[in-house]
Amino acid sequence: MDESTLPQEANFDELGAISYTKGCYIGQETVARVHFRGHVNRFLRRLRFVTRPAPPKGGRAGGRDWKVIGDVEALLSRRDRGVALGM
Repeated sequence: MDESTLPQEANFDELGAISYTKGCYIGQETVARVHFRGHVNRFLRRLRFVTRPAPPKGGRAGGRDWKVIGDVEALLSRRDRGVALGM
């Protein structure tokens, strides 16, 4: 995640980490517009890999038809299985 990531893409909205009733802040209009009128096209998700080794950081994630559906942003290790965060 970086400064171009919207809070809704990182699931902050679902976690209750965004207030829509408190005062002004930088980016408030964009965040409110997404919440009340639209949706985001990307989400931060946990990925589990059944292959060993898991793709390295900066790799690509694909669906069943091998179409690229996202990027692997950070790789973690959990008992010999690949677990990563992807956007």
